[in-house]
Amino acid sequence: MKLSPETYGLLKRSIGYSVLTAGLFDVTVGPLMDLWDFAHASCAPAEEDIASAPSLVGFRDLLLDGAKRTAMLGGQGQGIDLGGIGKGYAGVCGMEALRKNGIRSAAFSIGGNVSVLGAKPDGTPWSVGVRHPRNHGLLLGTLFAKGKSIVTSGITNVSFSTGKGDGIIISSTLARATTRIRGWSA
Repeated sequence: MKLSPETYGLLKRSIGYSVLTAGLFDVTVGPLMDLWDFAHASCAPAEEDIASAPSLVGFRDLLLDGAKRTAMLGGQGQGIDLGGIGKGYAGVCGMEALRKNGIRSAAFSIGGNVSVLGAKPDGTPWSVGVRHPRNHGLLLGTLFAKGKSIVTSGITNVSFSTGKGDGIIISSTLARATTRIRGWSA
């Protein structure tokens, strides 16, 4: 499939992160995200589906051709999910657009990804609160930053109840939700 330069670059960068993390980050995790379907499902997938899912994941099956600017997956049923890199990339693009337009101080949030450009207008660092996953009125802590991105992942916005505290962090090698949050109280 012919890709835009931006999409091709994002896939190429994704493969680089996959190599860097020995596959712990894997953009071909699409079938696992579909399997777990956190947006619509009310329960975990069947064990037999979980057991067969890892065979559909493998960044080395994502074949990129720079000369033609194309991408292809090597196996039937494989798919790409840009959720692990997309919002961060959007944040980088947003910051670049602001800089190009002469803006030196800004902050914005894209669903758990907070990007801050420079310091606040008074020169102090931006303060970013990390919300409690169960009690949105409570902060777990505050981080201070200048010219950085702060990213969180957890069960705050996307999850379903299994009675075990399953979250949204999917292990691409185990095909399982790996986040277990227990004992939270507000």
